[in-house]
Amino acid sequence: MTMLKPGKTNEIDEQMLSTQIHIIALQEIRWKGHGQIKKNKYSLYYSCSQQRMGQLGTGFMVRKEVEKNIMSFTPINERICTYTQTKRKIS
Repeated sequence: MTMLKPGKTNEIDEQMLSTQIHIIALQEIRWKGHGQIKKNKYSLYYSCSQQRMGQLGTGFMVRKEVEKNIMSFTPINERICTYTQTKRKIS
C-alpha cells in the first residue's frame, strides 16, 4: 500500500482509531521531504526523499493521547527515521 494515493491517510487513521493501537510504523509513504502533520485525533511524522516524490518514505502515525510522550522525531533519510518517547506507566 502506498500513501501517495488520495484517501490512504484517512483509511489508515480509521483503522488505528477503531482499535487499541496507539502508534503505527509506516512504510512507502512516497511523499517529498519530512515533517509532521497534526490532525484532531492523531499526528503523522514522516521522512521521505528530499529530491523526488513517489519513492520510498517512512514514518509514524501517533494517537493524540500518546503524542505528549514523544520527546523527539528525527528524519534521517527516506528509509530511516526515529522517535524517542518518555516511559509510560502501564496500569
